[in-house]
Amino acid sequence: MTYRQGASGQPVAVISGTGIRVQTIAIAAYRWGLSPEQLAQEYGLIETQLSDALGFYRMYQTQIDRAIATEEAIELAYCQYLQLKKKDS
Repeated sequence: MTYRQGASGQPVAVISGTGIRVQTIAIAAYRWGLSPEQLAQEYGLIETQLSDALGFYRMYQTQIDRAIATEEAIELAYCQYLQLKKKDS
């Protein structure tokens, strides 16, 4: 794993050699229920990259889940803002 600066300025864990965030793989695996084969096909990853990413997620699950929740809250607030703006137009 490596880190890059996210949009918020905070470091984000990504799979080395890719721009794929660990949290993206975690969501696809644990929320959407994609199998390792589906993940590999969808994201163009090999088995070791997937197992490393999921292992990293399990190790830092609290922090990564918090980052996911924060992004979801921001997205929800923005969608609500757009709906209000549309009503006012």
